Amino acid sequence: MLFTVCADATPADPAALDEVRRRQDGDVLRLAPLTEHGVATVVGRRLGPIAGIRLAPTWHQVTGGSPLLVHALIEDQKGNGRSADDSQAGGPGSDNPRTGERAAPAAGERFRLAVLTTLDRIGGLTTPLARSVAVLGRSATPRLLDQLTGLGQPGVVRALRALHTAGILTARGLFRHPAAQDAVLASTDAAERRRLNSRAAVLLNAEGCSATVVAQHLLDADSELEPWAVPVLENAAREACNDGDPALAAAFLRLALRAADGPQRDSLTAELAALDWWQSPRDSVRHLSFLVNAARVGRLSAAEATTAAQFLLWHGRFDEATTLLADLVGQDEHPDTSTRIEIRFMDLWLRSLYPEVARQLVRRSPRWVDERSRDLPAIFHPRLEAATQLARVLSGRPDPALPLRAEQIIRRTVQTGSPPETISAASVAALALLYAGHAEGARRWFENLLRNDSVQSSPTWGAKLLALRAEAAMRLGQADTAGQLARGALSAFTVADWGVGIGLPLGVLVRAMTVLGRHDEASELLDHPIPANMFQTGFGLHYLEARGRHRIAIGLHRAALDDFRLCGDLMRSWGTDVPTMVPWRDHAAEALLGLGEPAHARRLLADNVPPAGRRATSTRDAGATAGAAASDAAASRHPAGRRRRDTELGPGTGRGHAGAGASSRVLTSVDRMASLSEAEQKVAARAARGQTNREIAAGLFITVSTVEQHLTRTYRKLRVAGRKDLANLFTTARMPIA
Repeated sequence: MLFTVCADATPADPAALDEVRRRQDGDVLRLAPLTEHGVATVVGRRLGPIAGIRLAPTWHQVTGGSPLLVHALIEDQKGNGRSADDSQAGGPGSDNPRTGERAAPAAGERFRLAVLTTLDRIGGLTTPLARSVAVLGRSATPRLLDQLTGLGQPGVVRALRALHTAGILTARGLFRHPAAQDAVLASTDAAERRRLNSRAAVLLNAEGCSATVVAQHLLDADSELEPWAVPVLENAAREACNDGDPALAAAFLRLALRAADGPQRDSLTAELAALDWWQSPRDSVRHLSFLVNAARVGRLSAAEATTAAQFLLWHGRFDEATTLLADLVGQDEHPDTSTRIEIRFMDLWLRSLYPEVARQLVRRSPRWVDERSRDLPAIFHPRLEAATQLARVLSGRPDPALPLRAEQIIRRTVQTGSPPETISAASVAALALLYAGHAEGARRWFENLLRNDSVQSSPTWGAKLLALRAEAAMRLGQADTAGQLARGALSAFTVADWGVGIGLPLGVLVRAMTVLGRHDEASELLDHPIPANMFQTGFGLHYLEARGRHRIAIGLHRAALDDFRLCGDLMRSWGTDVPTMVPWRDHAAEALLGLGEPAHARRLLADNVPPAGRRATSTRDAGATAGAAASDAAASRHPAGRRRRDTELGPGTGRGHAGAGASSRVLTSVDRMASLSEAEQKVAARAARGQTNREIAAGLFITVSTVEQHLTRTYRKLRVAGRKDLANLFTTARMPIA
């Protein structure tokens, strides 16, 4: 007779087993697990000797030499139709190419069933213990397992030894293969899993385990929370955010909100809105009404209130943002330093990108004017420093050391800041570089930020930085690249996600298509729906510039001129009339040339940029101007501004004069063009584009003789030898000839 008994299992009839063991006419044989050589032999018989030798080390490690588990892996291997070489060369079971470590072999349904069969065969206390080990994971210790299962230390030790001998656990009490842990968890009743996770969270929190580990158990338990759990979940959310996992952080905060009330709930909602924004700006909208109400009664910190205001601004809810910020300064007669820093940051931010809101806020809240001008302690605050540099650029007073300052801001922030603060401050610093005419430096920083782990975990920042990188490419004359980047930014989000910020990527893409001669695509893009109040922001300027450039390209010079004049009116009214942002004078002058008004173009190009920060005396209100731009929605002589425009147009356009002497060449050519009569200009333009005298005569309804007379006088006045020189002169003057 042959009896088989699991050595570590609790026998169903201990007395019968003892009687068999005491018989003198029988032998007791203890069967040890397979050695590595034994695993190689078993695998070699089924998959070939070479595979046996190659796979044996890893397979022995994950099965503990259990014949049942080894055979199960073989069946999974054969069932998947993979060759022996494939088992460790690609796919889930491949080696780690970076570390050279052997990865766990791919385990399928046969392996999972073998694990559960092993537990059934051992019986006793092993199944409840295996479930507890599966729930605790790497946190499992004999003491915690005793507390979680109530089996007592001796029972826990026996069960751990049995599971180790059976090839399920390592000597440290961890699962040898993740598929074994998954199989045990999947076979555990859902209510029991929730109970175990809830109890595990309590025990691990008492042990001082990390907030993230405890919070994961609370999340898996999905049950009613005790008060101690809320701060644990909040801390875990911050850890997850810093680790580049905003989705997990948001899940922790949503769970915490179920048990929070009062000020705790306000703070958690503000954090959750920021995390939702990190993933999708439109997802943050659901929290804004709650935050506006909380801010109105002073339940939000200054940082939380200003963050909510930024979300409102992005979504075009300007009145609510103005109210929120006015309430913020009116709540405390003596705000602390952190509040004053937030107020100063928001003031600079508004003046740079939301200037119309800044004007409304000044009119509405005298306290805002008082607070924004108060002295601050000499401390480094990255967002504030970056916003200061941007505001200086847009007011025409850039820091001479801006490239160095921007690098310092970005490097220090990346080293010390949390992801949201890091990306925000660094992107603003790089934007200051871009608007100051340092397009190449800005490009490098935008590319570096796009490779940042935090940015790669945030669709929102990924899309915004793509748009900024596209703008830098456009300014560097890389229209193809700019178009691809801008299209990628636009495709990442819906219109609701982009809010008023859509003016930047849409404007870049329209400009790129225009430079590339793809005018039909540019026209279709301009039919894209946009928020009407976008024209009250800096983003609207980019859109107006793009629409004007497109209109020039298709011959709508009057409409283009209207766009550029609107752009100029807004920039002068806001005190941001700097050509390195939008060289509207250059664009307007080109439109005027197309309209046959070279003298007017010359006067515009000869105008100096108004003194920094000085508002124009135009009677047109900026708000009315923005409204006019919205209803129409169905560079001065400054060398940097002209370089920006000329470089953007690129060498293939015939307008690529990027040197410092470009302005004088343009003005000289315009002067010479101004000497022509209107009739002579019309004839000269047609001759410059290669029309014969007969074609010119037919097109203008005049005689060939009259054409010849006009050309003779034109050659004499312009001091050119013939049609070729005439075409070159038109190009230098930027007067359209096609």
